[in-house]
Order: sequence, then structure tokens, then C-alpha cells
Amino acid sequence: MLLVAEMWPDEHRRFVPETRELRLEDEPQLGGLLWLLRSPWTGWTLRETFAAMWRWLERPEVDYDADFMLAGVADFLRWDEREARKWRPEGNGLG
Repeated sequence: MLLVAEMWPDEHRRFVPETRELRLEDEPQLGGLLWLLRSPWTGWTLRETFAAMWRWLERPEVDYDADFMLAGVADFLRWDEREARKWRPEGNGLG
């Protein structure tokens, strides 16, 4: 998840210092940061955004590995809303 947050468009992400001791101890790989993200597309929840991204990445006709996944996330986050909407689940965003 950290890699995805780092790939998120700059204008749609911020980070703030993590202040919860337990999180600082349990997740040192986050470097003491808490990432705040919003969808690149107006009116989309993060749940809808991630659901659309995973639907596209996990489509059955592709073989994927870690490199494919990272490249796919980067591609997806560059799409305009019209392109992303093709993969947006109907209903509650979990479909």
C-alpha cells in the first residue's frame, strides 16, 4: 500500500507526521508519515477508486507480476475520469 500512496498524484495526496506511538512502532517502513489520499476523480470515494483500479489490474486476460502491478497502478492513476469510469463498479464500489 505504501508504494501505491507514493505513486498517487501529488495534487491528491498529502502526508502528515504520524503521532500514534503504536503505529510508529508497528510500521517503521512508513517513516513516521501518515498518508492522506483523495480520489483523482471528483465525486469518487477512495473505495470506488481502489475497486476500479483492482478490477482493471486483476482482469482475467492478463498475466501479472509485481512489475506489471506497479506499472498498472501508475497507468491507472494517469487516466482521465472517462477512462477510469469504464472500470468503476456499480453500486457500493465493492463489486
